[in-house]
Amino acid sequence: MYELTRIDKFGQAFFYQPLTFPLFRTKMRTLTPEGSMVAIGASYLNKPVGLVLAEILPDYNCTKILSIFVLPSHRRQGVGTALLSFLERELVVRGCTKAELFCELYDFKIQSKIFPLEALLQKCNWRLSNIELVYRSDLVKIFQASFMKKTKLLPSDMQIFSWEDITYKERLIIEQTQMDKSWIKETLYPFKYEENFEPLNSLGLRYRGEVVGWMLTERVAVDSILYNCMFVRKDLQKMGRAIALLIEAIKRQNKANIPNCIWEVNHKNTLMIRFIDRYMLPCLTSRGEIRLFEKSFC
Repeated sequence: MYELTRIDKFGQAFFYQPLTFPLFRTKMRTLTPEGSMVAIGASYLNKPVGLVLAEILPDYNCTKILSIFVLPSHRRQGVGTALLSFLERELVVRGCTKAELFCELYDFKIQSKIFPLEALLQKCNWRLSNIELVYRSDLVKIFQASFMKKTKLLPSDMQIFSWEDITYKERLIIEQTQMDKSWIKETLYPFKYEENFEPLNSLGLRYRGEVVGWMLTERVAVDSILYNCMFVRKDLQKMGRAIALLIEAIKRQNKANIPNCIWEVNHKNTLMIRFIDRYMLPCLTSRGEIRLFEKSFC
């Protein structure tokens, strides 16, 4: 007989800590009845067998599911479903209207494959709302790619500049023209990536004095830079302008002796995905997906 309980004391949490990632075990030490951390545990014969851990975000009534785990010997018994349902009821009582869960997969060769957690989420009426493709490599491999040997990709009336040098007027023009024409996809809008952008190799592209493209990066570790937004205006996309931005960004990273590169690409960005498949595939060290699942309670 399985028993489910809300864990809100460290004395309880201590026994459930092995059922979540080391990163989150310290958070379990702060559990209180009204705290932002919410943990639901499942036990069998008084022994912990499952845990779902969530955090209520401070600025709005949304919750992030940090982890959900059931011991292999107790799976396919409805424990995961019971844990998630118990958590959802608790979140509604706490006034939450939405929950989200990010899941990273390292093998997406079979795109349509349904992994066990996704099957559980579908059963509980969670919605897959977004997929980000994640590609990893290092500079040694990337410099072997054929596109890195391309030259003379920009005409004289195009210039690459450091993104930190974009002017206030140029910002206003991008914002206003986006409102008028909606020429930038939401996932490629540059200003949403600026909070933690890496000045070293975040770049912009000017054409006859107008900003028409950008490459926004982020330092995610001492030895790694994330390339998370590459864009060139649609009428200029088929001329290798984006490749010029990418090459320059990689060269600047190389000069700074930062060895690892990560590309995070929205699954709807077919141009970038085709580019990676054509030019970068042999140079990658790993591939994966980050899937975002959501559920509303209102």
